Amino acid sequence: MIMIELLYFCVLALVIGLGVALCQLRRCKEALWEFIDTVEDAGGVVWEPSCGWAPEGDPAWTDLGDAYAQACRALGRTPLQPEQSCHE
Repeated sequence: MIMIELLYFCVLALVIGLGVALCQLRRCKEALWEFIDTVEDAGGVVWEPSCGWAPEGDPAWTDLGDAYAQACRALGRTPLQPEQSCHE
């Protein structure tokens, strides 16, 4: 009887843990979508081999552009790229 109760509590703990993990995953995806929407509302990003990904409005901010591109890859989205290089 004690083994069955122990097994029950272990399964319950796994189910609760999985529920919490799924909730956190949903929140992470929502945060990534919000970040992507924010960058795209500002014009998207540009790619230039000499400087990498950068926001269209601030070509020097390549770390933000790279983070945007990584968020897009994580969610299976193609980065929004206006027809402009970061040197224009």
